[in-house]
Amino acid sequence: MKSIWPKGLAVAALSLLAGGAALFNIYPYRPRSIIGWCLLFMLALPLWFILDFVGERFVGARFSVSLSPVARITFGVIIFGGFVLFILVTFHFLEPFLAKWGS
Repeated sequence: MKSIWPKGLAVAALSLLAGGAALFNIYPYRPRSIIGWCLLFMLALPLWFILDFVGERFVGARFSVSLSPVARITFGVIIFGGFVLFILVTFHFLEPFLAKWGS
């Protein structure tokens, strides 16, 4: 029977890394409660993998390969704009649950 400790420690370390990257990106904000901190570190790694998977599917999709370079750039700008809009809307709704460092 194999021990799950090495995999568990690797997932915990990657989750801390992903949570740290998320904190770095939303500085000067931080979670306000213990539940917020737990959710940050529990959701950071799965969200990172999901966004990476979705990004590779859009970039490596067969229809994007067959597009002209101008159409591919336009497609990328539209996808990036939608992603930025999603982040802004999400941050707007999460702002009441965040506090600034030092406050």
